[in-house]
Amino acid sequence: MAATQRSTVTASDATDSRPLTRVLPSVLRSMPLGVFVLTLADGRLLDLNEAQARMLGYGRDELVGRSVVEAGLLADRGGLEQLAEAVRGSSEAIDVTLRTRDGEERVFEAAATIVDLDGQPCIAATTRDASARRAAERTLREAEERFQLAFVEAPIGMALTCLEGADSGRFLQVNRALCELTGYSERELLARRFQDITHPDDLPDSLVGLERMCRGEVSSYETDERYVRRDGQTVWVHVHVTLLHDADGKPLGCLAQVLDITERKLAEQALRASEQRYRGIVESATDGVWMLDELDRTIFVNRAMADMLGYEVRELLGRLAVEFMRDQTEPIGRHALRRRREGQTHRYEARLRRKDGRELWAEMSATPLLDERDHYSGAVCMVADMTERRQARLERDQLEARLAQSQRLETVGQLAGGIAHDFNNLLAVILNYAYFVRQQLAEDSSVRADVDEIRRAAERASELTHQLLVFSRREAVRLEVLDVNEVVRDMERLMRRTIGENVVLLTELDEDPCMVKADAAQLEQVVLNLVVNSRDAMPGGGTVTIATRRVELTGDRGQAPPSLAPGSYVFLSVRDDGEGMEPDVAAHAFEPFFTTKPKGAGTGLGLATVYGTVTQCGGEADIRSAPGEGSEVRVWLPETLERTRAVRDAPEGANGSAGETVLVVEDEDAVRQLTCRILESGGFRCLSASGGEEALRLHGEAETHIDLLLTDVVIPGMSGRELAERIAAEGSRVPVLFMSGYTDDVVDRHALPPGATALVHKPFTAASLLRSVHQALEDRRPA
Repeated sequence: MAATQRSTVTASDATDSRPLTRVLPSVLRSMPLGVFVLTLADGRLLDLNEAQARMLGYGRDELVGRSVVEAGLLADRGGLEQLAEAVRGSSEAIDVTLRTRDGEERVFEAAATIVDLDGQPCIAATTRDASARRAAERTLREAEERFQLAFVEAPIGMALTCLEGADSGRFLQVNRALCELTGYSERELLARRFQDITHPDDLPDSLVGLERMCRGEVSSYETDERYVRRDGQTVWVHVHVTLLHDADGKPLGCLAQVLDITERKLAEQALRASEQRYRGIVESATDGVWMLDELDRTIFVNRAMADMLGYEVRELLGRLAVEFMRDQTEPIGRHALRRRREGQTHRYEARLRRKDGRELWAEMSATPLLDERDHYSGAVCMVADMTERRQARLERDQLEARLAQSQRLETVGQLAGGIAHDFNNLLAVILNYAYFVRQQLAEDSSVRADVDEIRRAAERASELTHQLLVFSRREAVRLEVLDVNEVVRDMERLMRRTIGENVVLLTELDEDPCMVKADAAQLEQVVLNLVVNSRDAMPGGGTVTIATRRVELTGDRGQAPPSLAPGSYVFLSVRDDGEGMEPDVAAHAFEPFFTTKPKGAGTGLGLATVYGTVTQCGGEADIRSAPGEGSEVRVWLPETLERTRAVRDAPEGANGSAGETVLVVEDEDAVRQLTCRILESGGFRCLSASGGEEALRLHGEAETHIDLLLTDVVIPGMSGRELAERIAAEGSRVPVLFMSGYTDDVVDRHALPPGATALVHKPFTAASLLRSVHQALEDRRPA
């Protein structure tokens, strides 16, 4: 900008004949820059162009002749004087702040001078809007301040260093964290280079990275190295160095980020030392240590393991573990691999084959190894040679063998109890929603048959689950009226698939219904166990015949066992034409754990389970067999005069509700929603809660009276018993109906309180739930 100067313009100038003088007014009026002339004495605007007026939000005619103070462009006379002083005191462009029509104060960059017009001092200026520039400068300044703050206050060490020349590596700026890390003050570090504090043994690698960055091969590098502190101590650091460039892309210097990793390095060193110690322990152990990868390949064995198998260590590496088994069905093979992948640590015995062909019995304990994502990555097996101990154990008596078998059954029972609750919840949802779908279908809909198949499958799954719980936990059976003929017919397809193509299955069923009162799942298991037992007696194939008939036992028992009382019975027999048994062998057939099958081919529990189920129903069973004549198992079950209901799942009494309110407490969302839907379909009102605390809140806030508490035995936060007791303690005499999918021993641990009227077993149907709710309410109504 030109220097501010004072000049004089006279009237004769208006008649100046020079071309520039003649066109200058029109040029000033049309130029995009603002132009204005105002008097120093009173700040009156003698003239301004349209661009200046537009920037101020006015029309040109609105401002010409008016004082800048009067028009509000400047706040007061003092502002005018400050403007005049600024013009006089500067030889370059100045910033002038003027207020626009809408009250906004806008900054203009002005090239101004003081001139005399007919003896009157005036300010003449050209302007352009500088608001955007000022905002950008402010933003840049704030960004620089934030960067500087982040640099200084960063929790890790930060440094700017010189890149080239004799000062290469010299610290230009450092933060507080780096000073604390190295023990130097800021002034002391700025007088040094990073080479001065880097450990001499680590410096060459750091310089190589710096050289590659200077040659443009990389834009950054990182390394682990040691720094020597001011007090002489050594610290491990992770350094990340980034090359900085100017606006033209030329290297300016380096930004180094320094993280203290001393603790991590010390931990790594301790881990290496620990690994060396444990390797020494493993190599000196008398038991074998066998490590496998995820495919069961050998990745490590100790000396003891190699000696146990008669190999050198190098001969075992990379070989599959199953190669050293007697055969591939040993536990360390397929089954062990599956269990380990499921995260199970287990102990078992296996027969191993030595290099010289001899066999040894080993006790193995396999523990799965998981990677950082908790995926199976292999296993470590501890192996002890127990050939001698095995021989001694084989000499133990039959009682100890039966005890071991019982313990294995207990494990099955524990597993069954663990899954029963969730599985029964799922079955309840399937059963009842299938029922809801069926109710909405037309009678002639082809989908009804599909829905019925879904329900039948879910009912069968429910019965099988219940049977497993009954067997493993000795839970009380659920008796219902059954036609033995229908049970056999329903199972016929399953049994034909089970026995195989080389065995013929025949049925000789009574023409009349053979009605008994028994647990459906247990009765099915009786039939299936007898058929499978007959099949196993005919390895080369043969015929299995199932027969039923109604019999009346009087004083003359005939061939019936003498323990049966006179009365009506349903007779069920399963016979085969297999190898048969000697009489002394047949006499033990119903004893637990007794089996004539090869070792490992059976548990000896099939016929024992049959006998236990039959006698629990008040019946009796025996076996007739002779070598070469096959075998026949005969069962007598008390006949019942009761008949099954025409529609087992019809929601009886669904319309008998008087609109009672039921508080449903269940943590499974699907089961809770299902329960409420069943109750609402039966005319009840429902309040629902997912846990004990929410149930208490609903009970306390409910505007209507709660007529029944329907709660799961096990709920989050507290047991169902505790919830019922707390509601009772508040003075409410609400009857309680419990739901549970657990086995009885779990329910016992959450014993029902005195207010509980019944227990609804999961999975329940709509009919059974509504019956239980009606009964619970009826029991509490006054006579």
